[in-house]
Amino acid sequence: MGDACSRDGQELQAAAEHAGQPSRRQLQEDSPGGPLSQNQCLAAEVVDQRSEIDELKARLAALETDAQSEESSTINDLLARVSVLEECACVPPTSHPTPAPSEEPTRVPSNAPTAEPVASCGEWLAHFNDGERHDWQSYGSYNLNTGGGNAHITGDSGGCTLHGISKDFPGGAKLEVSYDWSASSGHSSTTNQYFKVIDADTGENKFGEYAFNGGGSRSGSYTRTLREEIVGAETLRIILGTYDCWSANWSQMNRLDNIRVRVCPEGLE
Repeated sequence: MGDACSRDGQELQAAAEHAGQPSRRQLQEDSPGGPLSQNQCLAAEVVDQRSEIDELKARLAALETDAQSEESSTINDLLARVSVLEECACVPPTSHPTPAPSEEPTRVPSNAPTAEPVASCGEWLAHFNDGERHDWQSYGSYNLNTGGGNAHITGDSGGCTLHGISKDFPGGAKLEVSYDWSASSGHSSTTNQYFKVIDADTGENKFGEYAFNGGGSRSGSYTRTLREEIVGAETLRIILGTYDCWSANWSQMNRLDNIRVRVCPEGLE
């Protein structure tokens, strides 16, 4: 009978020698008298297969180690490149802070009421010692002269009409008026000084009263504050003068100075 282990065992032979186990060749050398028995052949075959298995396991482990080493190297290279790119701002950083929301300007709807600015009170002063009229105009038919340090009103008329000076002012919620006056005439009952306010646009009388009405020569100061009386008037005309209600010439005269007019809008009265 031929060799019971007729398989070509060059690879197994090398693996067995590498593992230190008796291979088929070693067994044949140990039995020079004849071919190996069936049991000896099977035993040698087992040794050869085990050697092959061990070698294959060793190769597999080496391959896994090489693969892990190569993969680890690749990962490290990639991480290093990412770090460089982040430092030079070529790519955004891996973590992004949440941006703060931009502040939008407050938008006012087109139909929303706009706030009106608070106006201030207006004030006008007239001191006639400079010879100027300060926009006060002659009212009626009497003569007006401001060259003597005051507004000097003289004349003669009839029909019980008012003569003096006047000036227009913007309307408001409150009107304050003050001035110094002196009056005289040629009769004990014809001397007077009168204060009057009308609506300049309509001519409607808003207020009127005598600062003085009697005889002889008199002087004094007059002050008046009006609120309800001037409601609705956009332009106020202030008149300061004397009433002439006599056909005879009684030489009626007024002198006016230090006129102060103050008008305040709604909310500041």
